[in-house]
Amino acid sequence: MVNQSIQGRREQLDSDDLGDSAPDVAFTLAFGGDADPVGAEAIESVEPGAGPADSGVDGAPDLSELAMHSEDLLRRIAMEFVNEGPADWQHLDVLLVLTVAGGTALAYFTGADETMVQAQPPTPVIELAHEHRTVSAELTGRPWWRLMVRFTAAAELFVDYDYGDEPIPADDRLPAEAYEADLQAFPRERVPVWLGAYLDQTGRQLRSPEEAAEYAMAERGRCARTDELPPLPELWARWAVISAAFVAAGSGWGPRMLLATGWFEGSTHGGSTLHVLPGGRAVLSGGTANAAALDAAYNDGRDFPELYGGAPDWVADPVLNVRAQQGLLSFCYWWDGDGWQHSGSPIAAQISDAVPGIWTADTVIDVVSTALAAERGQVAALLDAAESGAVTRELLTKVLGDDDRFAFAKAWYQLSLAGVISRDAA
Repeated sequence: MVNQSIQGRREQLDSDDLGDSAPDVAFTLAFGGDADPVGAEAIESVEPGAGPADSGVDGAPDLSELAMHSEDLLRRIAMEFVNEGPADWQHLDVLLVLTVAGGTALAYFTGADETMVQAQPPTPVIELAHEHRTVSAELTGRPWWRLMVRFTAAAELFVDYDYGDEPIPADDRLPAEAYEADLQAFPRERVPVWLGAYLDQTGRQLRSPEEAAEYAMAERGRCARTDELPPLPELWARWAVISAAFVAAGSGWGPRMLLATGWFEGSTHGGSTLHVLPGGRAVLSGGTANAAALDAAYNDGRDFPELYGGAPDWVADPVLNVRAQQGLLSFCYWWDGDGWQHSGSPIAAQISDAVPGIWTADTVIDVVSTALAAERGQVAALLDAAESGAVTRELLTKVLGDDDRFAFAKAWYQLSLAGVISRDAA
């Protein structure tokens, strides 16, 4: 797979529509194995298309003609850039972020010495991109919102489409009004949860300290206890050990320990935070990418899940996962010193994508031993020590080995932040 990070100055499309509100663009191309090759004919041989394909049987569009027209448009887009490119270019990368209301574009040529030169999108590219979106909608039932193209000096064309099924990165995300206009032009039966929340923007999941105090008095007794989560001391220690393992392994994913906080963002767009408060209290909250309750609320007009019913007044915005600000919170549990409580949160099996593998000691041992290729007995000893607040350097060295002092330092720091190391070892 070819991975090329491209960051640079935004080139705005249809600036009269979006004005200065269009975001800066920063993106990573991931072409090759996962992208769609579109042939390798010389680009000079591509003649301008004759327009949309003729209708097929019974007025239905001819998909083969549409596919050829789609390729033609892509090559014409590449051609517009190539005509203005440097002599020694090796490949051209283009990102188009577009709706009917406008969008952004970014393009770079890369030379033989890996030097990158920004390309200014020629005016015809905008019209061709809009036309390609219309063809895409005829082919797939919906237009793309991001189009990533790589064209090589050997006339190879690779394409990757983003229809918004997964959250569009914040740097590439257009204003909500742009997507609203696009959905009017190209209606969809359902929108992904992230977009439903982005368009909603009502702050309905926020819970200020003032609101928390008011509702805590009125809704006392409405919550329920759950035994599906480990007790806080064990959960905290397990989170810390997995965090130490993942930083030692050099993983960009996985949990982390912060000041009085456990943080997790998973590869499937689920995530959570575990905030520990004085007095043996804690709040675990977060969300999964396509939570059923949120999907029903945003797409079917169902009631939003009541996540804070009966919550104490200390369950408020400062200790809630950032998804509460985004309308994407799908669970919230609080530890009151005696057990975990919740209101309308789902069962544990439905939040597993949003929390690390803290469910049992065996789960933690499985995760850590796999991540570090470590012996299970040594991992078990480290976990036992963490749950007792007695981790030593010797125990961690047995798990990590003594070959990488930087990995050890990073892992030790995670355990230190969590407060699970022995006082003598500190």
